[in-house]
Amino acid sequence: MKKISLLALSSALVGAAFVGHADDHGFKAFLGVDGGFVNTRSVVDKTGSGMSSTSDMAVTGGDVGLFVGVMHVFDNSISLGLEGTAAWIGSTGRIQDLDQPRAMNVLQQKNAYGINALVGFACPAMHPFIRMGWSNSKFDASYSAENLEGWGARQVSKSGFLLGIGADFCVYEGIYVGGSLDHTWYGNFSYETDGSAPVNVKMSPETDKLTVRLKFVF
Repeated sequence: MKKISLLALSSALVGAAFVGHADDHGFKAFLGVDGGFVNTRSVVDKTGSGMSSTSDMAVTGGDVGLFVGVMHVFDNSISLGLEGTAAWIGSTGRIQDLDQPRAMNVLQQKNAYGINALVGFACPAMHPFIRMGWSNSKFDASYSAENLEGWGARQVSKSGFLLGIGADFCVYEGIYVGGSLDHTWYGNFSYETDGSAPVNVKMSPETDKLTVRLKFVF
């Protein structure tokens, strides 16, 4: 009897947690934290000094971020929202130039900020969503070639288009844990080295980010 009572009590508590805010309708505010793995890829095109080459670079690292926003849950459980994000990213990638053995490309991705529109479905126990929007991230790029006595670098903030999916699961009234997967396309940027044989370097980064998140809904 005691085991049955404990089981019934546990089920009731879990059920109450799942109902929580997830199936309430109307306007809501939310904020949260997230963190995870970042993988940035870029095609690197180099031209100049009688040479031309193309290579792929991978930049990996981690990030920690914050997000805050508002959403409206309609009577049919469809939700629309708007969120702002800020992420502190630490990722670095290096690739050696095959045509110039003593030449090295380096790319670092730094902080990123964004504004996203959200479309989701507020189930009693979970809240899956799709998001898309604008992202801006800082990149530090450099190219050095000892044999050409050339060196060049550029710090640039690039805007891009973000598209992602995710889901939040209710663990207590107004408290959710979940995850998201985002892809961001950033624009091209280029810079030129100095020295006796200048080289023009063009890069076009794209970023994949996989994160876990903790969200509070009010």
